[in-house]
Amino acid sequence: MAIAQLLGAPRVPAANDAKSFADLHQRLDATIAYLREIAPSDLEAGLDREIVIEHRRGSMHSSGRQFLIAFAIPHFFYHVTAAYGILRNQGVRLTMGDFLGNWGMS
Repeated sequence: MAIAQLLGAPRVPAANDAKSFADLHQRLDATIAYLREIAPSDLEAGLDREIVIEHRRGSMHSSGRQFLIAFAIPHFFYHVTAAYGILRNQGVRLTMGDFLGNWGMS
């Protein structure tokens, strides 16, 4: 959603039909291929674009830069954190290093 908003492109809903890890890997590969096709200059231009998010209580207007910093990045990390917590709760042995990469040295 965030990339589409910054590009001013229509939002394409993600398919939820993955039945295996192979299906998930295919979806990841397709997403990476899509992202590689985007010109960095198009994303840069999106930082100054007016973004309008419609929701049940009205609409929210912001610049692309404000949208990215105040909504898109926190929204992404909310979901990463939720998935991390669910996996830990289900007994998957994860550490801070799995969440933070090389920064999680403890």
